[in-house]
Amino acid sequence: MRFFPKKQQMQSGRFCIGSLPKTPPPDIAAETHVGNARHTNEDSFLVACLPGGSAALAAVADGIGGEEAGEIASYFTLRYVLEEWLAAHRANRLTSMTGARKAFIQGLDKANWFLGTINSRFGGKRFSSGSTIVAVIVGRTKVCVAHAGDSRCYGWRHNTFVQLTKDHTEAQRLADYGEITHDKVAGHSAEHLLSNCVGMAIDMHVSVQEWPLRAGDQFLLCSDGVTKSLKDDDIGVLLHEAGSARAAVTDVIGTSLSKQAHDNVTAAVVFV
Repeated sequence: MRFFPKKQQMQSGRFCIGSLPKTPPPDIAAETHVGNARHTNEDSFLVACLPGGSAALAAVADGIGGEEAGEIASYFTLRYVLEEWLAAHRANRLTSMTGARKAFIQGLDKANWFLGTINSRFGGKRFSSGSTIVAVIVGRTKVCVAHAGDSRCYGWRHNTFVQLTKDHTEAQRLADYGEITHDKVAGHSAEHLLSNCVGMAIDMHVSVQEWPLRAGDQFLLCSDGVTKSLKDDDIGVLLHEAGSARAAVTDVIGTSLSKQAHDNVTAAVVFV
């Protein structure tokens, strides 16, 4: 595990925490970019690949609150996840999916408490902050996808590309309750109004899904800067045609920027 030096963090516009594996499986890569219009990058990513049979983790967080508040929120969200992940690794709890999932959720619970405390003390005076989170945990025989907010996870399996997460937004909630049709979610005035995220409510909910792992599985995690710039079909083609996780990340970020991405864009890719 390696922390990138602060000088490099600031040059890249992001606090990036992670250790990228040199040999598969799994093949993991991640990248973030400030985008074409923003002056600050409120996105963060985390990649953790540790020895000893531990599960691998990739995560993307998109801070909310504007300027410094968003940067702080996404950074601390992943920092608390990383701290719990390392503690679980030292206790040899990451060798099971149950232990890995528990460590991830505990990290988010601590991040939620921390950001909630900051907001209760300074909200309305200095800033009010929160963060989305989306993560994939790859174990020996299982894979887990967890999220809160509208950062997404997509997956390729057996020539089928699907969005694995459902956005936690007010527009999606309206569709789930039948108040609008699902085809009206995109472009709705509440499309990017979050109904759930880290730091904004005591009762934060983390949606968790788990499946058996299959050779050839591919996963893409991304902030909404990517999904605002690219259609799902275009994302699927970029992921499927890439020969490696690094190539996929480069293609997704590069294509988003070529579409004049106005938001920060972040992607993490896992090839099994």
